[in-house]
Amino acid sequence: MGVVIGETAEIGENVTLYHGVTLGGVSWEKVKRHPTLMDNVVIGSGAKILGPFTVGKDSKVGSNSVVVKEVPPNSTVVGIPGRVVMGTEKPQERMDLEHGKMPDPEAKAISCLFDQIRELERKYNTLAADHEMLKKKIG
Repeated sequence: MGVVIGETAEIGENVTLYHGVTLGGVSWEKVKRHPTLMDNVVIGSGAKILGPFTVGKDSKVGSNSVVVKEVPPNSTVVGIPGRVVMGTEKPQERMDLEHGKMPDPEAKAISCLFDQIRELERKYNTLAADHEMLKKKIG
């Protein structure tokens, strides 16, 4: 239910498509315009794979991702637009279907920003305390 598979899409063996997946095209021309999913690919709920490119063997696409370019084998793609966030040289023995454990690059970036803000606040507080001490000495 709710899965859209374009007429020129190709799907390999042992592929999992969750609810609301779209394998769509980006043109009305009568040419190859939909994606090719190689063997052992997992596409999370609501993901959109748009265009005539290949999603490599043993790859995963996170829920609600929008993928518009080639996905290398053994990769994990998340986001809008989809970005490879994990890749491995060798295929996994078993595909991990726990989508809640997929990386979140935006959350990681925000966490790094918070770390930088805390460090800047620490430095500011040190400088402010030094300034107050200097004012008292001169004062």
